[in-house]
Amino acid sequence: MLKLPFRATLLNWAICSKNLPQTSLFHCLTESLSWKSSNIKISSEKFTGSPLLSCQPSGLQVTVPQLQLTRSIIKYDLETGERHSHPGIYKRFTKLHWGAWIRPEIGQNKKLWAKLSKKKHHCQQFYFVPHEKGQIFDKMVTTYYRMRRYYPDDPLRPYHERDNFIGSRRRAGPAHDSLPPPRLTKADFEQRWYDAHNLPKETPYKRPMHKKVVPKSLLE
Repeated sequence: MLKLPFRATLLNWAICSKNLPQTSLFHCLTESLSWKSSNIKISSEKFTGSPLLSCQPSGLQVTVPQLQLTRSIIKYDLETGERHSHPGIYKRFTKLHWGAWIRPEIGQNKKLWAKLSKKKHHCQQFYFVPHEKGQIFDKMVTTYYRMRRYYPDDPLRPYHERDNFIGSRRRAGPAHDSLPPPRLTKADFEQRWYDAHNLPKETPYKRPMHKKVVPKSLLE
């Protein structure tokens, strides 16, 4: 038979009794037992009700709820009441004027002595961030980093504008003085082919499906 300490025996009797509620059992566990005891094992699992106690050869196993939250954005500062930007966004990513986010190559400045010239040129390129992540980045930074910035001798200056696409166009397109040329038909493409190969156009020798009725006035 497994021998438990005197406090664990009292606690086990309290759990088996039906007079004490589940909440009081949890307080009895925290107050009566010493957390530094070698006979107790604490496992961080999701807490659904009363603490689970089981007598095992290694001792008394206790399930204690531990909920750790991760907050990477500060929406309201306790001192100023302002919203803070995530430092990992504006330090590693850059937003272009037409709305896209870009990032450099990962590890572009590491071990340059061991990289070939082709790999060094590849590390100098930038990559677009997916559209879904770009929308998340817009929410993780303030308007200070979302607004347009103009710097002298900016290497990204020719990439800030993307007027050849309708969705990212910032200025009006060129005006057209005349209408676009009409589309070419099948006969036009055939005629171009004959002209390019210097061949006469073939006549379709097909038997007519119906006879053309000629009026008598024309025959006379």
